[in-house]
Amino acid sequence: MRQTKIKIYAYALAATAVLAAAAILYNGFARSRIEPPQLTPSERSELWLAYEQLGWNPESSYTLPANIPPPDPPRLIPHLESTMETSNNFAFKVLQQNLTTTTRESIAVSPVSLAQAFYLAGNGASGETEIAIRQLLGTDTAWNLINQANQMWLEDLSLLRGIELEIASSVWTTSGIVVNPAFIETARSYESEMRTLPPDPRQAVVEINDWVSSNTRGLIKEIVKRLDENTNLFIANAVYFFGKWSNPFDQANTKLADFHLPDGTVAKCNLMWQKDEFLYAETEQAQLIRLPYGPWHKCGMVVVLPRRDLSANAMALQLSSETYRKMRNALNAIHLPPEGVVEIPRFELDSQPELSGVYPQLGIDPAHLADFSGISPDLSNNRILDVVHRVVVKVDESGTEAAASTGLSAGYMAEPEQRPPFHFRADRPFLFFIEDSRGVVLFAGVVNNVTATEPGLTSERE
Repeated sequence: MRQTKIKIYAYALAATAVLAAAAILYNGFARSRIEPPQLTPSERSELWLAYEQLGWNPESSYTLPANIPPPDPPRLIPHLESTMETSNNFAFKVLQQNLTTTTRESIAVSPVSLAQAFYLAGNGASGETEIAIRQLLGTDTAWNLINQANQMWLEDLSLLRGIELEIASSVWTTSGIVVNPAFIETARSYESEMRTLPPDPRQAVVEINDWVSSNTRGLIKEIVKRLDENTNLFIANAVYFFGKWSNPFDQANTKLADFHLPDGTVAKCNLMWQKDEFLYAETEQAQLIRLPYGPWHKCGMVVVLPRRDLSANAMALQLSSETYRKMRNALNAIHLPPEGVVEIPRFELDSQPELSGVYPQLGIDPAHLADFSGISPDLSNNRILDVVHRVVVKVDESGTEAAASTGLSAGYMAEPEQRPPFHFRADRPFLFFIEDSRGVVLFAGVVNNVTATEPGLTSERE
């Protein structure tokens, strides 16, 4: 029997694509609580939309109309924490495989994008392949529990206001492959579309790339360059994020400044500046700050700035779901956010980390990633030959835009009663994490290098 090939592509601008080939796969701000009784989340959402239609813009105003209820606290999602830890740990391993202490390039991953791709693949895997994917992800949680947690989390995304977070998936098959109804149902729980691959591989490439471009607002225009003529299954996932800062930076305060690179050299950057109250903490190793998005602070960017004698790369190499949770706990322990000055550079990154190095680290033989008969009996002799993950993140004075695509072919110090003003100046490499209020990490990375995009800016602030 001819061995089937599977390629996996991952792109971040929030887009994830899995190429499986059978022959090639929320201190929100305080306010009065005047609340109508017994409103369901969907009724709250409808009420928000009604106020928006009356002229209240939740993205640009903190003045709330009378009687508008506050957002509900997040509902309890069983097994979400373990599922989140699994996706974070796996993505951090991918990040670390592409880092050394001297890495000069900026690198990023999308845990959500990677996880959704491999969760779908895991649902369709059998035998040694399923065991290998579980080993790769580091989970023994039943797929149906993972699927349920993911489905409930996706449903809650529709209640977000003031930010755009969209996750789309698609499963493409040829007419010659009969996909198991159980897998189709599972794919739909990931909000996947079922689509047909054109018989002409060149037309298939065009249609898949058009789908990816449409679902990433044009940030990712191309995910595949070519398909093998025997490709009969393609799983694509696209993640798009756009968030306006809750406290936008004034562009008039952005100055040209030095950014100290990992090798000791200096580059020029556009250093943004603002003074306000933020969740801020310090550990023995780093300064931590959370910059919220939107009026409800439902998502935010956690920025971790190592001490000057420590490198961002070295800190990233120690990352795990547990260390990230400790950093979040240090920030969440702050009940009265202090006022301080924040300076971070405007930056853009386009990262395409390699995933192949993760296999030998975990003792996995790629040859064991071959049985996807859970998707279709015709895919029992497949082979994942390549995994490509690409992440694009853009940060400026107004906010952040990001996308990702994936395809399968520390201890903290006690908070003092009165916190002094802080100064957070990221003029050297740092780590960032774009997360939701539950701590689900959408994007994570290390910014090692930035480039000034407007040379006409005034000189550095004293």
